[in-house]
Amino acid sequence: MSDKRNQADWNTSQAELNPHTGSTKGRPSSKIVAPIMITAVGLGWLLTAHGVIPGVQWAWVLGLAALGGVVLFLEGANKFSFVVGPSLILAASLSILRQTGVIGVDTEVPLLTITVGGLWTSIYVLPLPHPSWFRSE
Repeated sequence: MSDKRNQADWNTSQAELNPHTGSTKGRPSSKIVAPIMITAVGLGWLLTAHGVIPGVQWAWVLGLAALGGVVLFLEGANKFSFVVGPSLILAASLSILRQTGVIGVDTEVPLLTITVGGLWTSIYVLPLPHPSWFRSE
C-alpha cells in the first residue's frame, strides 16, 4: 500500500514539473541563472580571444545582455523586470557601440540614464504587477 502512495506522490510531483524550466507550477527556476551566465561569459571570452570585432570585450557585453534576458525570463512582466531587463540589454548594446568608437561615454551614460528614468516612470502608469518578492508596507 505504501508503494502505491509513493508512486502516486511521485507521479503528482512529476506532473507539476515543467521539463523546460525545471520548476513547478509554470514558474521558471532560478537554478538556470548560473549556467546561462557562465555560458555567456565563456562565449564572450572566446569571441574576444578570436578577435571578433576587435576591441569589443564580449564577456562584459554578453554578460550584461544575458543578465537582462534572465531577469525578463525569471520575473516575467512586472515593475522590476520592465525596468532592469531592458536597461541591461540596452547597456550591452551601447557598450558595443562605445567600444567600437561609434559613440562615446558622454553619449552612452546619458542614454542609459534617460532610458532607466523613462522605464521607471512608465511603471507608474502601466498596469504591471509588483514582483512576487516585493512587500509593500
